[in-house]
Amino acid sequence: MKTLCNSISIPAEWNIDFDLIIPAIGDSMIEYGITPGMLLFIKEYEQYENGDIVAIICKNWVNPVIKKLKILSSGEMIFYSVKGHIIEKHKDIKIIGKVVFKMDDPGGNNSFEEQLDFWN
Repeated sequence: MKTLCNSISIPAEWNIDFDLIIPAIGDSMIEYGITPGMLLFIKEYEQYENGDIVAIICKNWVNPVIKKLKILSSGEMIFYSVKGHIIEKHKDIKIIGKVVFKMDDPGGNNSFEEQLDFWN
């Protein structure tokens, strides 16, 4: 067993390669199977592919956000959700990594306030 966040254990045989875990906040990615309160396992890569679900952060944001990556024919990257939220890639936005695994929070921390407390 591997213990995460001081209270979550996952079986070693799951063999999940990840760099960090973040909780899903909000409902903009429900159509992709990501619901509020889920734990998202994030892995950093050197390159990302069109359609990857990624965690991004901007220097003036408090929390990272999860969006789907679209790489345009020009090579420009945009991040979006089915609900129409679109963010264009610019110098202040960094891709933290790709969502490689997701699971419900076994601790049941699903309230918006509890999710925000995770970051404070």
